[in-house]
Amino acid sequence: MPNTGFKHEGTYQLATYQLYEGKSQVIFTSQSPFNNVLIHDNKELILIHTSENSHSAKLDFIDLVGDVKFSTAVDSYEIAAEWNKENPDLLMLTAFFEDWSYDSLQFDIGHNSIQKKEEIEPFIKWFDEEHILVQEWDPEKPSVFAPLVKQSLSNPQNKETLLEHLYRFDVFSNIVMAIDVDDVNSEQINYHFYDSALEELVPPIQVPNLTQYTDWLIPYYEYIEKEKIFLTFVPKHHGSTDTYTGGFQLIAYNLQKENAVTMFDNMENKPISCSPNGKLCLYGFQLEELINLETGERFVLSPEEKEEKEEEIITAI
Repeated sequence: MPNTGFKHEGTYQLATYQLYEGKSQVIFTSQSPFNNVLIHDNKELILIHTSENSHSAKLDFIDLVGDVKFSTAVDSYEIAAEWNKENPDLLMLTAFFEDWSYDSLQFDIGHNSIQKKEEIEPFIKWFDEEHILVQEWDPEKPSVFAPLVKQSLSNPQNKETLLEHLYRFDVFSNIVMAIDVDDVNSEQINYHFYDSALEELVPPIQVPNLTQYTDWLIPYYEYIEKEKIFLTFVPKHHGSTDTYTGGFQLIAYNLQKENAVTMFDNMENKPISCSPNGKLCLYGFQLEELINLETGERFVLSPEEKEEKEEEIITAI
């Protein structure tokens, strides 16, 4: 996540920037630098993480005009937050301590409440408002693969294994994406897409993979909910991350039409974040480049824009 704010006269400011009109507006000011800024998928709430020291996190939840809905501080060395895709009031947060022990906290922003949850592992994804998804790793049998488990928040001992074998997973609204590598063809990586009943929506997407030490690279990706399009970077052939120099294609997979279109060739594998309408994407490790998926145009934001408007993530597109 890039630095999403800029410093102004001793304070740190977060602003929105309207690309079409070229107008910016400061919506939040802090005395401490920004550690991270997360926006809910429906663009209603923003989580701002600042910190005055290395052992605590200041959390402010604001709307898009800057009104603070909830503020709190959490003892932590580092945090990992995951928003419920459908309900912006619900958020799970893992507060890590310096020895990497952790607390799992469930936020209900609408009710200004926080509950500590036992037996909840870090790095979860929401399944619905009552359940989460997590890969259940066996500490006695180290592996890069693990089952996907649905777990109840009200009764964490209530678990259901949904998939027995997968490499990684993610959740987009009501879609579960599972990433796997076949034993038979280990030079490909497979993307599977399931509905909430765990019925496979489309045939798996199979693309060349790149190995890295003991596992495989997962290139950056994005999902455009409105168009049901999965965007990802694909290497042109199998290889190793240490030696591969062939570049990446940015490919758009339409899950409704079950087709794939190469949007750009000879790209680098870098973060990408797209607007809700699916027309424009920000690209790069600082999201410093603008990509137009309709016209194929690419623009590098000017140094002045990057200095003054590094809040690209919340750009109103």
